[in-house]
Amino acid sequence: LYEMAVGRTPFQGETTLILSRHLFVPVKPLRQSAPEGREVPSALDELVQRMMAKDARDRPTAAQVRERLLG
Repeated sequence: LYEMAVGRTPFQGETTLILSRHLFVPVKPLRQSAPEGREVPSALDELVQRMMAKDARDRPTAAQVRERLLG
């Protein structure tokens, strides 16, 4: 979903660097990562941020994501 919204993955580099960043580095908000001229709705930005939370307990369930996307 992140890549679909901004056109690239949240982290680039060598595999070990990417894995480390996924574990320890917060993902940049979509609105800051989107190419110039591409508008990202704040609700989508907030949802993706929650979906990419480092702690699994902070992530929404698949049903919650579906509900938010359809809502």
